[in-house]
Amino acid sequence: MTLMEIMDLSSEVAMDDSYGFSVECVSGFKHQDTLLPVHNECDLDSDLWSDLPRHLIEKILAWLPIPSYLRFRRVCKTWNKLLQSPGFLRECHDVPSQGSWFLMFKNDHYREAATYNPSLDCWHPIPLVITSAPGQISFHVAASEGLLCYYAAECDNVVVCNPLTRCWRKLPPTLRVQFFQPVGMVKERTTESYKVVVAGIWATYGACYPIAEVYDSTTNSWSITSNTPPNFPLHPPGILCSNTLYWRCHEPHGLVTYDLQEQAWSQIHAPLPQSFESYGLVESGGNIFVIGRQEEPTGKCVCIFQLRSTQLTWEEVDRMPGALLEEFLRNAAQDAYFRCIGHSDQVLISMCGRNMPQLLYDVRKKRWHRLPRCPMPEHRMVDGFSFEPRLGASV
Repeated sequence: MTLMEIMDLSSEVAMDDSYGFSVECVSGFKHQDTLLPVHNECDLDSDLWSDLPRHLIEKILAWLPIPSYLRFRRVCKTWNKLLQSPGFLRECHDVPSQGSWFLMFKNDHYREAATYNPSLDCWHPIPLVITSAPGQISFHVAASEGLLCYYAAECDNVVVCNPLTRCWRKLPPTLRVQFFQPVGMVKERTTESYKVVVAGIWATYGACYPIAEVYDSTTNSWSITSNTPPNFPLHPPGILCSNTLYWRCHEPHGLVTYDLQEQAWSQIHAPLPQSFESYGLVESGGNIFVIGRQEEPTGKCVCIFQLRSTQLTWEEVDRMPGALLEEFLRNAAQDAYFRCIGHSDQVLISMCGRNMPQLLYDVRKKRWHRLPRCPMPEHRMVDGFSFEPRLGASV
């Protein structure tokens, strides 16, 4: 393999017939608001670069944009094997993040999906099938630092995987919790360790009790939390803020938290307006925000509230402009489900329905952006989640 081949690959257009659309693998990607260019072939001397040492090739490959990597590994078995080598994965570990993606499922079977890349403002196909893994990605997915955690009904176990490298781990059985769902995941990038929080029901002697357990990858074991979630069921995914996981809950309206350091659950009684619905949680700059739909005497609106933790109240900080709101709701059914998926400063907003428009909201910049139309034919995004694609994330 030569550097010429690598550069040619990163500038071509990748086609994926299984999804029915093409995805441009650009020759440079936005990283920390800087465009990193790739030199043209005419600038490279083939005699000089044709015999690069393997470790230098791995270092170059580690800086490829993720879409180029997805195409790269399909070229041949040799190239795919190189991308799974320990040296390459070590190089990837030191590469800064390329940003978060939003993976949107097309149907209720959770087998067909498209991924939106905000940094390139385009859609990518991403394979969800990991043939050797026990079970496939299903509802209630937790994600952190490039890893996904899901419940595999086929084997009644929690599975952690990296969908890019296709590596996976089946976690040991839980101690007591039954009928559970993964509700949170936190990964420590420096140590590569992670924790998974599951919440569910413990049935014993004809009675049912809410219970939660935490898996620690450093010990490869589960532990029962010191107290139980004060409100169940929780609404995943949880968001991380200052070493604490947050979930929204109902009856009473508010938030449920789990302090990872103290290993303790608590509840924040901070009710939202009664007409506020279908909202999603977002963490930005150490603050908690909610974005959702609200009924007002003048009609529907989409509002953003920030939690004032000292007063335990929500304060409206922004709302969708009227013209954009009219366009967004124009073809939606009266009872159409409103969905918000947030990660860091960005929130993807969509309505459940065929070919409905989708928007991206930047919490920090207070900026609205229309997404390009998803190329999946007859797409009807029923669910989704955000994750940060990282090749160096190990299970």
